[in-house]
Amino acid sequence: MKRSMFTILLAFLFILQGAAQQVEQVQRSLLTKRAASWCPPCGGWGWAFFDSLLDDNAGKAVFFDAHYSGNLQTTVSDDLTVNFGGLYQPEFFLNENKIAVLPGNAAAMRNDVKNLVDSTYATVPVANTGFVPVYADGAINVEATVRFFQAAGGEFYLGIYLVEDHVIGFQQGQGNDADHRKILRACFSSDSWGELIASGNVSAGTEFTKQFSLPTGNPSEHDYEIAGVIWRKEGGKYHLVNVWSTTEFGDPTATAGLTALRQFEVQPNLAAGRTTVCIDMIESAADAAIDLIDLNGRVVQALFNGGLAAGHHSFTINSEAEKGLYFVRLRAGGAEAVRKVIFQ
Repeated sequence: MKRSMFTILLAFLFILQGAAQQVEQVQRSLLTKRAASWCPPCGGWGWAFFDSLLDDNAGKAVFFDAHYSGNLQTTVSDDLTVNFGGLYQPEFFLNENKIAVLPGNAAAMRNDVKNLVDSTYATVPVANTGFVPVYADGAINVEATVRFFQAAGGEFYLGIYLVEDHVIGFQQGQGNDADHRKILRACFSSDSWGELIASGNVSAGTEFTKQFSLPTGNPSEHDYEIAGVIWRKEGGKYHLVNVWSTTEFGDPTATAGLTALRQFEVQPNLAAGRTTVCIDMIESAADAAIDLIDLNGRVVQALFNGGLAAGHHSFTINSEAEKGLYFVRLRAGGAEAVRKVIFQ
């Protein structure tokens, strides 16, 4: 590749990844309502209480209206609320903890929740995620970055979730044209808790990148919000580490060169000389090449050259390169993609 061409590609990469990988050092809360469309209290005092949570905590919390039964039922809603200890409806949860709210104490609990959310927002997060979702070819694609701001240990997962606001439909107690807020529609992964991102000790400053895709309707026709939740698994229960969400979608042309790929990531991409390149091909490529390159586009290490079958592949980088920023470049089927890696 000529240097001028690589410089253009590199600039484009930084523009794209700079938006996709911006991770806020902010701690937010998750407020979840366990509901069912046939449930009268869900459309009564529970409806009013959820509206008050939305009003009080906008910007400091992410909201899930999780229907485990009825017309808006989803498996992920049931899985998450059962994990939180949900037994009936309506029930409300701050992160994974049940809010002891009843019709008679709703005003007091509203104030308590706001105070807890405000207090949580003022703390330094262990980790957070950030991404710019892109809609292309009938699917929402997410390349999410998780950054650890503090050293931590455990088994960590990243779940990406589709939330839809202003869903008009039946709700007992509200009628046939109820305006449902923040409906939890789906998880981008087959498992409701997402994908494993780390197991064991993680140093402060470590970043992980994961790719997700969910076939769905065009966001221009829906009030979609994409939420990312970092979970820590302890025994059989998942505890919330942090949550982030966005309603902003990126330019679909940004993934045009990645149509043959289901996954392309470097794990970890902040490494001490050894890291793994993970690739999942949707279709085979007869002329694939994978290289570690420097900022000038020079090949530092050739990882693979030849036919790359459809499916999952992994390549290990044992780099003796100087510390600094490098890129893993994949060429396949006439397309090209790059991922950054920093050796420290």
